[in-house]
Amino acid sequence: MKVNPYSGIQKMKNSYLNRFTRYPFRKKVLNTAGAILTGLGAYIGTGFYENSYYKLNKDGYINYVTPVQKNFETQNDAVDYAKRQIINGLKSHPPYEHLVYINNATNNILAEFKGDNSHVTGRLSLTDQIGVAYYGEGYSILHGHPENGNGLTNPLGFNDFYFLVTDEYNTEVSAVNKYGEVSKLKKLDNFRPLNEEQIEDVRTKIIDILKLSFYKTRPGLYDSIIDSYTKSKNPVEKEILSHKFDSILTLQDTTIYCNMLLHAFWKKHAPKIGLEYFTNFSRNNPEK
Repeated sequence: MKVNPYSGIQKMKNSYLNRFTRYPFRKKVLNTAGAILTGLGAYIGTGFYENSYYKLNKDGYINYVTPVQKNFETQNDAVDYAKRQIINGLKSHPPYEHLVYINNATNNILAEFKGDNSHVTGRLSLTDQIGVAYYGEGYSILHGHPENGNGLTNPLGFNDFYFLVTDEYNTEVSAVNKYGEVSKLKKLDNFRPLNEEQIEDVRTKIIDILKLSFYKTRPGLYDSIIDSYTKSKNPVEKEILSHKFDSILTLQDTTIYCNMLLHAFWKKHAPKIGLEYFTNFSRNNPEK
């Protein structure tokens, strides 16, 4: 008997969701910045040091990369530079994600960071946070998404969306593939901060897309796991089935079916929450 792919299992733990809720470092930095700016002047020096690229890099929070060039005449020039840096990372052996922050007001490169083949972590120093706030036009982010074994590159995911909508000064986030194509979300003039319910709604919809992709691409296995989980009364067995379901679910964003659904979702849903989605990602064939 076929199981409705949207029915879900309320008690099934989902590790894919857990990856989207670990932001203690971001909160630490923002809270520190707020405390410094409202506190006594004596603490300012310490605050700038604790949130400097040198200290953050030393403590292992980031892998800071000194920009090859920082100043550009236009935003397009800065974006082209960022893409070159990102593509170089994606074409390295092994490939890695490279992240670039651009000041929208000055077209300057604020900072760059190096990750690995699955993620990259970045954070503006307190000095750059204050500078961005002073100019008042925010900053844009570009970062690499490595190509999957099937020749596809994942579009923007929940992590990218979350970072965009929860940071007041982040106006745009782009994922760049090794061909220079982009998947981009941008705040529109009518964007207003989202509440937890709106953010959770997006997360739920993306999880539904992953479930639907699992159901469509491997229906027999999907039905088998759901059926076994529903019938089992053994907690250990249920936990094993839960982990098995999660492990397969996390791989769905590499499938062409899921990619198509994600692109369509962002295109349709983004305007409803004050965002614009653009992509020129294509079905890229892996290099021979």
